[in-house]
Amino acid sequence: MIPWALLKVLPWRKIGYVAAGVAMVAGALWYRHSLIASGDAAGAARVQALWDADTTARKAAVDKAIAAVATRENAARAANMEIMEYANTQLVAIAADRDSLSGLLRSAEDRVRRLASSEATDHTLADVAARVAARQREIDALYDAYDRACRRDAVRLDALQREIRPQLE
Repeated sequence: MIPWALLKVLPWRKIGYVAAGVAMVAGALWYRHSLIASGDAAGAARVQALWDADTTARKAAVDKAIAAVATRENAARAANMEIMEYANTQLVAIAADRDSLSGLLRSAEDRVRRLASSEATDHTLADVAARVAARQREIDALYDAYDRACRRDAVRLDALQREIRPQLE
């Protein structure tokens, strides 16, 4: 029970002032809290917008870089294909030259043998044998030179192909 006599002696005015002060401080704290909460929400929205813009910009930069690399790769492949086609054309030409030269050398060898056999009737056998041997040495030297040229061209072609093939893959 509340003693009524005690209630009459309390300083109600001071209690009212304290209650009003507490209410004002509570209101101010609530107002400050609401300002901070709305600022936090606005800040979070702003940060999210900046984050999204940065993500979009990074994605665009990456896509642009990938497209540039793809363009350079395609250009390199096209250039390598041209080089391979040129190398194949040269290889075909070298093979044709080889076959042509080989035919010429065989024809020359046959002529030397025919000439040697026809000269055998006119000259002594020793002279004919010496001429045939000399011509045979000339033909052998031509074959050797031709063989060295073919091997040199094959080595150069192999080196070119080893250089180009990794770029095409």
